[in-house]
Amino acid sequence: MTPREFFKHVVLMRHAATQWYNTHDKQALQTAKRLERECDAEIAVACAADAEMESFVREHYPELANAIQAAKHQQYDLFNNQ
Repeated sequence: MTPREFFKHVVLMRHAATQWYNTHDKQALQTAKRLERECDAEIAVACAADAEMESFVREHYPELANAIQAAKHQQYDLFNNQ
């Protein structure tokens, strides 16, 4: 995902979260959660490629540690299976 795509994705995620907060609509909540999981996965991919970003995220958002490890493992598998 490019930085521009990520930015747009975060805007959509924030919009869905605001929609849920204002309406408590179940569909808005499901959309917000899905978009948040996708953003977290993209953050994990970025951290797998950048040690400074990984350090920051692990310090401030330790709940993403497993996702970072999974992204690193997937990246490792891609390089070893070529």
